Order: sequence, then C-alpha cells, then structure tokens
Amino acid sequence: MLLLCFAVLTVAAIFLANDMQRQKITFSASSDKSMSNYFNSNAQSSQESRASRPASSYETDYTVKAYKGHIGVYRGDEQVPFKEYQTDIEVLPKPDRDELKRGRTVHTMAEVEKIVEDYDG
Repeated sequence: MLLLCFAVLTVAAIFLANDMQRQKITFSASSDKSMSNYFNSNAQSSQESRASRPASSYETDYTVKAYKGHIGVYRGDEQVPFKEYQTDIEVLPKPDRDELKRGRTVHTMAEVEKIVEDYDG
C-alpha cells in the first residue's frame, strides 16, 4: 500500500512539474512580444489608460485639420471644430499645409496638443 501511494505521488509530481514548465514557456513566449501584455480576467478597469485599449474602443477620435486659414480640432464626425488655434497655416511648409488640408486623426487631446505644438514650432 505504501509503495502504491509513493507511485501515485511520484506520477502526480511529474505531471505537476510538466504543467509548471509548460506554463513557464507560454508566459515567457508571450512576454517577449510586449512587456505591456498582461492577462486580467476582470473587466477593463476605469484606471486603465486609453492608450492601452485598441483604437476601435476609443469613445472619440480627434481630427486636426485646416479651418479658415488656421488649425481646427474636430471631435468624431463633427463638421465644425470645437477648438481652434490661431496658427496661420499659410506660413507652414507645403507638406504641413497639405497634411492639414487632409486632416490628421488622433485619439487623445494630448496628441492634438503635440501636433499643434509641432506646427507652432
């Protein structure tokens, strides 16, 4: 009987060791891809940043675009900018003017401020 218990415990220890090794390999393979990939079975926390969410989950995108000779910022599909900057786009280099005419879509106001700051120089 004692020999049978020892054999069962040995087999269980081997299976447990193999399972732990397989989990370690899976974890290290996924952690090599990105240090920001963490598994959490809970729903997304309200404290998670927007940058950690996929682009499709943003509530509002912002478009930085030329408006009446200066820079306008649009929310979503709005036709009129909700914010305007008095940067005269005619003094900008042609590639910048062309980009502003097409519009540039970003996901956060911080990105908007960075873009406008780049144009203002």
